[in-house]
Amino acid sequence: MRGEGEITGPVRNKPKGGMPGLEGWLTSEDSHSAISFERRDRHLEIMEAPERGLVGNGAHTHKKVLESLAHLKCISTNACSMHKKQGELEAMMHQGNYDIVAITETWWDASHDWSATIDGYKLFRRDRQERRGGGVALYGRECYESLEIKYTDDGVESVWIRLRADKADIAVGVCYRPPNQSSEVDEAFYKQLGEISQSLAVVLVGDFDLPDICWEYNTAEREQSRRLLECVEDNFLTQLEYTSQIRSQITKDFCCMKEYVERQERNTLMFIEQEQKAAQEKTEETIHQLRGEANMLTDIKAQTSDLPERQRYKGSPSAMTKMTLDEKLNVAKTAVEDLKRKLEILLLEYAQQFPPVQPPDLPQETSVCSLPPASAAKNPEAMISSQLSQWAADVTFDVRRVYERLAIAAQNRTVTVSSSPTDYKPSPNRFCISQVMCSQSFSAGCHYWEVITNASDGWAVGVAHEIIGKRDKLGRTEHSWCVEWLGSKKQLSAWHRDQETLLCKDKPLKVGVLLELQKKTVSFYSITDKEMLLHTFEINTSHPLYPAFWLYSLERNGSLTLSHTNRR
Repeated sequence: MRGEGEITGPVRNKPKGGMPGLEGWLTSEDSHSAISFERRDRHLEIMEAPERGLVGNGAHTHKKVLESLAHLKCISTNACSMHKKQGELEAMMHQGNYDIVAITETWWDASHDWSATIDGYKLFRRDRQERRGGGVALYGRECYESLEIKYTDDGVESVWIRLRADKADIAVGVCYRPPNQSSEVDEAFYKQLGEISQSLAVVLVGDFDLPDICWEYNTAEREQSRRLLECVEDNFLTQLEYTSQIRSQITKDFCCMKEYVERQERNTLMFIEQEQKAAQEKTEETIHQLRGEANMLTDIKAQTSDLPERQRYKGSPSAMTKMTLDEKLNVAKTAVEDLKRKLEILLLEYAQQFPPVQPPDLPQETSVCSLPPASAAKNPEAMISSQLSQWAADVTFDVRRVYERLAIAAQNRTVTVSSSPTDYKPSPNRFCISQVMCSQSFSAGCHYWEVITNASDGWAVGVAHEIIGKRDKLGRTEHSWCVEWLGSKKQLSAWHRDQETLLCKDKPLKVGVLLELQKKTVSFYSITDKEMLLHTFEINTSHPLYPAFWLYSLERNGSLTLSHTNRR
């Protein structure tokens, strides 16, 4: 059950017998069981809850119920109209291999009889009569014996089924309570629930639209809400804490923020359009006046040759109008840029509160480069051919400054994550983390090199002093600078002195590094058929600098390859 917009609320079940409680549906304590669900409002992108199992005191008489429910895989969603979502629902059900699917607000009617069925599932539904919206449905897998528990037409939008799983019977129900539902219809539903819970273990899910309920303290302001709490207690129902409440609230908060930003965008663009229209009207009015004056002066000139030279305008009214418009537009532009900077700071501070998240089965990253990944993979030793090649330097990886789990090959131009330690000779300068430096260093002049990065989902490319520590990560010290790609975050960043600068760029498949020591700068480029500047650091050092690299995740067998020199 839910309070405001949620199936569940924050009241934690306290099961007897020490069995751990699950997050999920509202369930009868008599059943000693709970099914774990997870849902998102307003669409069908539903994720299976991470927990599945049961709660209770382990009574012997309900052992079959416990075992049966522990194996059921279920989901629930508020569809807010199933229009154009049936295909998505069917694909999700078969892909997730769910046993029970509960839906509120289907918005179905008799015209959907042919389109609502799904192969392999029995459908039980109740459509709202004589008006739009509402409606509930339950899909149960055909391999389970199920029978609908029917009630007379009392206005309650609910569906109940008796489900037999492994010779144990349970009642599964779904209910939708509109916000303006009468107390009479509420009582009819409570009667249904009371009758069913007397003879069967009950699992109930639904949207009850009673936002004043505080599930933490089991209190409510409105009479109808308090009546629901009484029904929960009378039928020995337990509200289990569930993460979907937090998820949905976060989703709603972000939606509000996005709506606010979009509204401000619309208002700003409308302001610009109105000011532009007003300036155009003023300009047309001024042009009309000037044409009238020009015609009058032409007539006077025709009448006399002694007319003094026409007094020039010290300032064109149209120019003055344009200047006024530019000033107004600059105010709007400055305000938007200021808001953007503040949002970036806030979002950066927000993101730093959470650890990095690495989702499974990452899709291939999108690149700004015009060279497709397949082409780059087929040509791992491409020559340096950009406009910066006049400063190309021939650099190679140093076997003395490479981590033992990184293998160097291809004439010291490719470094690959190794599944086991390599047999390098002992070296006092060998890195203790997944990094490598080049043998060549630079202390004067202008130098350029390129590294192919398409074969790694996490990397850093940069320069560092020779004195960088064996455990110092690239870009986190005063003596190193780099750009870094983390595939788990899909984020490109620039790093120096442990300070991160977010770069709004996609993943480069090849990175060019231009070290201009006379200008005291190092610049990083995304290389395709042309160069795109990613970031430039100002450097102030008298020490020689070495090309340096970092590879992320030792389980992914990623690699970096230095391009061959091709000076022009």
